[in-house]
Amino acid sequence: MSKRPFDLIVFDWEGTLAPSPVDSFVPILFPGVHAMLVDLVAAGYKLAVATGKTRAGLNEAIAALSLASFFSDTRCAEESYQKPHPAMLYELADALDVALARTVMVGDTVSDMGMAINAGACAVAVGYGLQNRALLEAYQPLYCALDVAQLHAWFLAAESVS
Repeated sequence: MSKRPFDLIVFDWEGTLAPSPVDSFVPILFPGVHAMLVDLVAAGYKLAVATGKTRAGLNEAIAALSLASFFSDTRCAEESYQKPHPAMLYELADALDVALARTVMVGDTVSDMGMAINAGACAVAVGYGLQNRALLEAYQPLYCALDVAQLHAWFLAAESVS
């Protein structure tokens, strides 16, 4: 069995890895996200995305940012049930052969937190996205990061104490 605290890290896209587009869609990541993804893959984690974005929008963003090699699988709301329904996490964990107890959902909304709870997975909140920290902490996530650097450091620390 893996000594890592999780085997699968599922990220929401907008508000967690990338800012929400304002006027025109120009795919960018929050500062520090690329380095975090590099480190997580190097540590042996499987990474996935569960998002409300369309399939076309997610594929376009991943391709434009050259991120396809980082993600083992992705799910969009148009292919599954919308958050907080747990279907996207069920589908990703099943497709990647990972137990839900070894899966963590990282997101910026109560829908992300609710999806994790409903699926029996762990939740990590990011307070730099759409919804504020107090609202997210009501769902009792394992951690609430105020920026990508904190999220990155938390995953590295979790890796070192496992």
